[in-house]
Amino acid sequence: MGRNSEGIDMSEWISVDKGSPEYDVYCLLIDDGRMHIGYKRPSQFSFVYKRSDGQLLHEVTHWMPLPEPPK
Repeated sequence: MGRNSEGIDMSEWISVDKGSPEYDVYCLLIDDGRMHIGYKRPSQFSFVYKRSDGQLLHEVTHWMPLPEPPK
């Protein structure tokens, strides 16, 4: 897959068309070509993606789990 326009390596990312993260679990998200730490939340009609500061993300295309912390 290569790198996107922001220089992010997209080879290990999961397309939201192929699956999505569990609710309320922090992960890395690509929204409008930029990387964010965020989570998926249930909403009235479906679900929404939010950044870690609570701001809504509107164009999420890919996600990946956060890496394990160093030991």
